[in-house]
This record gives sequence, C-alpha cells and structure tokens, in this order.
Amino acid sequence: MIKYFLIITFILLLILSGCKKDEQKNEISKIEVQKVIKEESKKIYSLKNFISEDSLLNHKVEEIFNTLNDTERVAQMIMTSAGTNGKSFETVQKLVLNKKVGGVILMGGSKDSFKSLISKYDSSVKKNNFLPLLFSVDAESGFVGSRIRGAQSFSSQSKIKSSLESDT
Repeated sequence: MIKYFLIITFILLLILSGCKKDEQKNEISKIEVQKVIKEESKKIYSLKNFISEDSLLNHKVEEIFNTLNDTERVAQMIMTSAGTNGKSFETVQKLVLNKKVGGVILMGGSKDSFKSLISKYDSSVKKNNFLPLLFSVDAESGFVGSRIRGAQSFSSQSKIKSSLESDT
C-alpha cells in the first residue's frame, strides 16, 4: 500500500514539476515578446510597413489607438488648411494644441513658408507628446501655375499617363 502511495506521489511530483517548467517557459517567452515590442517601438516605419502584414506594428497601432478618446479618434480623420489660401497659423495652432485635427493641408505659399509652418506645427506636437500630424500640399498646376512658389513645374494632369497604360 505504501509502495503505491509513493509511486502516485512520485508521479504527481513529476507532473507538477513539469507544469512549473511550462509556467517558467511561458514567463520567459512573455518577457522576450515584451523586449521585442520595446525594440520595435524604437523602429522608424515607412508606408511599406503599413501595407504589408506586420503583427508587431499592428499591436503598436492598436496600443496607441486605445489610448485615444472618441474625440481624438475623430480628429485623426480631419485635416484643416493652412497657408496664404488657408487658415492663419494661430487658428491652426489652436486646433493642433486642442487635438482637433490629425493633419494639415498647406495651401498657397512658397516652399520656405511651408517648411516653416511644418516645423512650427511639428515642434508643438513633439513638445506636447501628441501623435504626429499628416501634412499634405495643394501642389497641382492650375490656371495660375504651381501653387507652391519656387517648386519644380510638372506637366498638366491631362498630359500625365498612367504607368499601367500601354503606348499604343
């Protein structure tokens, strides 16, 4: 009887020690995953990274998205205008600092004025630890030429062919 009791106790000890090792393995793998995520968070991403499936990037995006309240989430889909044909710097700055916009479209101005505006808005965002803004420029040629003074001229839109079209 004692012999069976010792055998059962021995088997239980083996099972329990195996479970403990699995827990330790899981704990180690969790730590390793956290290290990888921490390293990935320092990585600079490009558009190419967002097009392909990247589970660590998806995790990071979800993590950031979940920190936003509903107003901030909606603001990420709104762009305001700035420049000589847009709102004043002060108006846009107020929208940025109140987290009411996710981006700025620059309308009317020179390359230098656009660089200056982008630099000022970026400084405000970084200083306040906000999400980066998305910048866009109204740059196509129109009746009066390029809307960015001092920028390189391009053919009109009607003369630009799709790279998918054949030359037949």
